[in-house]
Amino acid sequence: PTALRVLERARTLWPESSDVAYNLAVVHLQAGEVDEARNLAEAAVRRETRADMHHLLGDIYEKQNLYDKAVAAYQAAIRLDPSQEDYYFALGYEFLAHHNFDLAEQIFSTATLQLPQALKPRLGLAAAYFARGKYPEVIATLKAATEMNPPSEIAYAFLARTFLLLSDQRELFRGNWVSGKFQEYLRLKPDEAFPCYVYAVSLSSDAAQ
Repeated sequence: PTALRVLERARTLWPESSDVAYNLAVVHLQAGEVDEARNLAEAAVRRETRADMHHLLGDIYEKQNLYDKAVAAYQAAIRLDPSQEDYYFALGYEFLAHHNFDLAEQIFSTATLQLPQALKPRLGLAAAYFARGKYPEVIATLKAATEMNPPSEIAYAFLARTFLLLSDQRELFRGNWVSGKFQEYLRLKPDEAFPCYVYAVSLSSDAAQ
């Protein structure tokens, strides 16, 4: 409520400000006032085309179950600023959430080529591969994610859960790289039980080969 009061006051002072409109729309969306957020964002984007405003509109349309509009808004954000991994991720996730796995794979694959140091699209690509049953590609993608700098706990966690889910498919985990990866994971999170558990499982898996 305080944020809304301050931003409404700012809008009376600077009615044409896209920054004020953007932040006010964000607060309305967070407050669950989706229609008000949409009206603000649509009016603002008509005055000034901004990538972040299109991205916000995508989030708003998704809340309203306007799938086609959300896709178009996310695509506009990428066209205006292709350097933002969040924009690619939002579009790819939109396809993923609606079970359009082929297009999700295309978007995430493009993003990993355009932004090779971006983590989110790489994890999204692994999810799209998994949904399509392309398990060797899942493993390769997650391995690559664990090799990014700085190390990502999330990348190791995704790889660990995939390893446990697919542990019956031994051909995916041939060689002694698996236990090495989860030893790295354990070093990242030495005080948590899950990394310890998956490292132990990987050691027994290595021994069985």
